[in-house]
Amino acid sequence: MGATGTGKSRLSVDLGTFFRGEIINSDKMQVYKGLEIVTNKITHNDKQDVRHYFLDQSVLNRRVDTRVDEMVNPGLVDEVRQIFIPDEDYTKGIRVSIGVTEMAKYLREEKNIDKDDESKKMILQASISSIKPKMNTFINNNNKFDKKKVVFIIGAKGMGKSRLSVDLATHFRGEIINSDKMQVYKGLEIVTNKITHADKQGEIEQDSNFTTEDFYLKCNIYIEKFLKAQCVPIVVGGSNS
Repeated sequence: MGATGTGKSRLSVDLGTFFRGEIINSDKMQVYKGLEIVTNKITHNDKQDVRHYFLDQSVLNRRVDTRVDEMVNPGLVDEVRQIFIPDEDYTKGIRVSIGVTEMAKYLREEKNIDKDDESKKMILQASISSIKPKMNTFINNNNKFDKKKVVFIIGAKGMGKSRLSVDLATHFRGEIINSDKMQVYKGLEIVTNKITHADKQGEIEQDSNFTTEDFYLKCNIYIEKFLKAQCVPIVVGGSNS
């Protein structure tokens, strides 16, 4: 994810090619036909035969519908009933959770309906339906938040983690923190498969004798430093991490 023109499509194709991946496009404008230039759609040549799929709002809506059903079927109503107190404040604590407020409205109404099962079903269904747009709004808003992000790249040796970390750092103005517990030591460049100086494009100097606590403390300092500089911290390490 990122702002327009930051190279997301190019990076996704590189990742798709390297890791035998397929791409799902979640751009809310590129899903429409036409306006190839205005919406900055990736060209057929740039796709490099990597499969692309479009994920539009209808797909998200269906996923939300399924998620709400998955909450209701195991017993959402009975679970909320256990903590339901009519006059409690539902704007704080665990009662602010999506689904609790909506079920609380149903439970209040339920007490006023005596033996009218059909009315209860209608009110329950209305309460369940009201969860879905709220969850959808929550997801959309979360996608728009300007959150501080830290990227972690982990995997077995020889998978291309270092190369990927440099590509990400180049695309997204990132800074790399190496978390490999062997590469932190001086020497044995080949055995520990250290990234070459040409690929590093700048590095963080580390002590030759370095404990896990030392790394944790220094890592936090650098992460805060990078975030304040509007850079993306990228922590990358191998199977020895």
